[in-house]
Amino acid sequence: MQRAGGARPRGCSSHAFAGRKRTVNVRQRAQSESLRRAQQYLKGHPSDAAELSEQTRRKLDVIADRLEAAIDVQATRVRQLRGEWKRRLHLERELLLGYVTPIAKFSRAKVAKHPEFAALTPSSRHLEGRKLVNFARSMMKVAKSNATMSSREWPAGLLDQATAAVDAIAESMDRHGNLRVQRAGATAGLASLIAAGRNVLLQLDAAVEAKFDRGGRFYQEWKIAIRVGEPAAKKKRVT
Repeated sequence: MQRAGGARPRGCSSHAFAGRKRTVNVRQRAQSESLRRAQQYLKGHPSDAAELSEQTRRKLDVIADRLEAAIDVQATRVRQLRGEWKRRLHLERELLLGYVTPIAKFSRAKVAKHPEFAALTPSSRHLEGRKLVNFARSMMKVAKSNATMSSREWPAGLLDQATAAVDAIAESMDRHGNLRVQRAGATAGLASLIAAGRNVLLQLDAAVEAKFDRGGRFYQEWKIAIRVGEPAAKKKRVT
């Protein structure tokens, strides 16, 4: 029995990864950029920055640097999740088209003369993930339970290959689950760093308010640097 090709099976595409991923959200990105701008502005104006607490400025430096690393880690986890998700979709497609569907179709053609094939004929439509793994494993166990039937009707090693394909999906699901936990941890750590950074920024801003003239250049530019900007809405084209 040759491996089948064709369109993606229905069971493999009912949930798009795009609806599940969790990247750095717009607000978090804007807040992290505000912290980085504040850090760089103070470094670019050392004489004015010297009026502010050195200890607080150092805290800002540490948090800003750690924030960059945390964003990299979180983005890496998102990319890894996307890759593992697509890999799993590919494996499910291979299992359904290459083994489960051909075995079921072949069994339906033989069931009239060989009633024992009836156990291999249930529909596999709309199956994915753990349901597909459980379905396919039970199917292969039934097929292997009749060694004579299997060896007579199917190519040597087909059921072993199918079982390996099922195991590969299960392993991919486990990796995906672990990556989701790691991504959640990275996202939580990122939120914690941003909160700490905003607290430091509030302390520095309070000192700026107290020590600098509101009409002065440093005060005005500092306020621009620490502003948490929101992306401008896209303008509709007038036709």
